[in-house]
Amino acid sequence: LGMPPSRNRDMAIENVLEGWAQVDPRGALAWAANLPGGVRAGALSTALGNLALQDPQAALDYLNGLTNPADRNALIGVVASNWGKVDPAAALAWVDANTTGQAHDSAMLNLMGQLSQTDPAKAASLLDHLPVQMQNMAISEIANNWAAQDFKSAMSWVQGQAGDVPRVQMKNLE
Repeated sequence: LGMPPSRNRDMAIENVLEGWAQVDPRGALAWAANLPGGVRAGALSTALGNLALQDPQAALDYLNGLTNPADRNALIGVVASNWGKVDPAAALAWVDANTTGQAHDSAMLNLMGQLSQTDPAKAASLLDHLPVQMQNMAISEIANNWAAQDFKSAMSWVQGQAGDVPRVQMKNLE
C-alpha cells in the first residue's frame, strides 16, 4: 500500500483482490481484514463473497468470529447472496434460523435479488420472509429480473400483486 490514498489506489486494490479471492479466498480475506478504512469494507466483501461461493461453512465461521456486530451485519448479506448462487435452499434456511431484525431483512433482500436472476418464481415465493416495507424493493427487483427472462410471466405475476408498486412496475415493464 505504498501508493497514497486515492480512488485509483482503491480500484487497484479491488481489482487485485477480486482475482486473488477467486483462487485463494482465505488468503485474500486475511489480507483484506488488515486494510485501512474505506477500502477494507469492499475488500472484505469481495473476499468473503468468494469464500461463500467455495466454502459456505468457512464463510459462516468467519462471520461468527467477527467481534464487531456492525461488520457482521454488513457482511451477512454478502454471504447469503453468494451462498445462494450455489445452494439457495441452504442459504435461505441459514438466514431464517440465524439472523434477526435488520440483518435478516438485508440478507433476505440480497438472497432474493440473487435468486431472482436464476429462479424469479422462487424469489417471489419468499416475499413473506420480508417486512411489508421491504417487499416493494424486492417486488421491483424480482419483476425486472423476471421480465428479462420471461416477460409474460413477469407481467402476470406483477398484475397479481396488490398495491401501488406493482402498477408502477407494470408501467416500467411496458
